[in-house]
Amino acid sequence: MLVTHEREKLINAILYFAHNTRYLGKIKLFKLLFLLDFEHFRQTGRSVTGLEYRAWKFGPVPVQVM
Repeated sequence: MLVTHEREKLINAILYFAHNTRYLGKIKLFKLLFLLDFEHFRQTGRSVTGLEYRAWKFGPVPVQVM
């Protein structure tokens, strides 16, 4: 399986959050990924993970763009 650079960064971000966050559930992970991408985009004009986000009831939900 070919792993793109953005996908590898997404996997590494998920692993980082999983190892360094207490009580990491799906919703909390989605919010952390959004904050990571949003702050990086604000500083550099590019997202880290390459994901798009949709607004749902409990916060942003990542959507993979192919």
